[in-house]
Amino acid sequence: MPADPKTLYRLIVEIRGAFHDLAEFSSAANADLAITAAMRAVMEYLDGNGAEAVPNIARAKNVSRQHIQQLADALVETGLAKWKDNPRHKRSALLTLTAEGKKRFAEIRRREARALAEIAAKLDETDIQTASDAVSALRAVVNERQD
Repeated sequence: MPADPKTLYRLIVEIRGAFHDLAEFSSAANADLAITAAMRAVMEYLDGNGAEAVPNIARAKNVSRQHIQQLADALVETGLAKWKDNPRHKRSALLTLTAEGKKRFAEIRRREARALAEIAAKLDETDIQTASDAVSALRAVVNERQD
């Protein structure tokens, strides 16, 4: 049975709210490490994908290149990331985590694991899987429309 647009809109409002709640949660949890939620997102990308050029990170995150450039510059300035030569493109260097950046991101992940365990204990596994499947399906349909 097709979804009611009003029900879909309610889900979208909840997703937006959850996104902002989680960003605030991340920023607060990592404030003492001087890591914002946006910086954390770039670090997570680099941790999972390795060194990458700013435009490619921006495309993967569906945000502007300028936004990622600002975050990259902040990470480099704080010694958590560095630039390295890009063998595929002379003018677009690759951003990569430094040893300190990897260490700091591992600490962030440890903190999150503890917090997520506490949160997960208050939620139903089936509900989480259903919500995850619904959001994944929504993203697939939205992305289909953009292609």
